[in-house]
Amino acid sequence: MTPSNEHNTIEQLKILLQTKTYAGVPMPKINGPAAWGVKQGTKFVKEVAELGVKDDYAGFSAHTYDGPSQADWHSLIAAAKVIGKAVYNEESNSAGGGPFSGKEPPMTNVTRIYSGKSEAYRAGLKGEVFFELWSRGFSKESRSVYFKKGQKAERGRGYWMTKAFIEGVYNTHYIAHQNLGEIADIKVMAFSDDKQITAYVINNSTTKAYNNVLVNVWDKIISSNEIKLKMWNNNTSIKGKESSIKRIDLETFMVDIEPSTLSIYTLQIE
Repeated sequence: MTPSNEHNTIEQLKILLQTKTYAGVPMPKINGPAAWGVKQGTKFVKEVAELGVKDDYAGFSAHTYDGPSQADWHSLIAAAKVIGKAVYNEESNSAGGGPFSGKEPPMTNVTRIYSGKSEAYRAGLKGEVFFELWSRGFSKESRSVYFKKGQKAERGRGYWMTKAFIEGVYNTHYIAHQNLGEIADIKVMAFSDDKQITAYVINNSTTKAYNNVLVNVWDKIISSNEIKLKMWNNNTSIKGKESSIKRIDLETFMVDIEPSTLSIYTLQIE
C-alpha cells in the first residue's frame, strides 16, 4: 500500500470510530508500513515525510527479507528520525526456525541472526516483535516451540535463547560500545539499566576461538566480583551452559570466546 492510500485508509478508520457502532473504541496507534524489507521501509518513510502525514504514525517498522546491513537499518532509522519517529523490527527471528523436523538448526543460523540483530540495534533500532515462536503443527518446518498435529509441543534452543535475550533487554536501554578488540568475527550488543549491564557476544567464526579478550566498562563500576555467563554452541544443552568469571578490577574483565557461540554476560554496576 502506498503512503497516500494508507493515509486515506487511516482517515476512513477515524471516521468509522466516530460512529455509534464503535462508540468508546479508541483510535489505535499505527505502526507502518509492514514493508517486505528495510530498503522498502526507508522509501515509504521518506514519502510519508513528503506527503506531510507523519502524525498518522506512532512509529515505523519493516521485515528483513532483503537481508539488511547495518547501513540499511541506519538509513531507515535516520529517515524516521527526521520526522520524530522510532523504528522497530516487526518480524524478528527467534533463531529456532527452518526445515528441520524439530531438530535444532546449526549454530551458524543462530550467530547469523543475532549478528543481524546486533547491527540493527547499533544502527538505532528501538525494539522488536518476535515472530512465530511456535510451529504450525504440520510439515518439517520448525520453530522455537515445535509440535506435530495431535502431539505435545516441545521448547527448543531458540525458545530459551529468546527468553534469555528478552530478560536482559526488557526495561533497559541500548548502550554504545566498541566491538571486542574490533575483531571481525565478533559482534556485540549491550543493554543497561541503573543496576546491571547485559552484553551479548556473538562469534561468527566456526573455527576461531578468541582467548584472553579484555572487556572494559566505561563510566561505570563493576560492583559484583563475579560476572554471570550463559553460553550456547552446538554442544551445549538447549538451555545453554551457565558459569561465571571474575572481574579483574572495577572496570575490566577478561573473556574466552569459543567458535560459533552466543554468550550472554551479566554484570552488576554502580
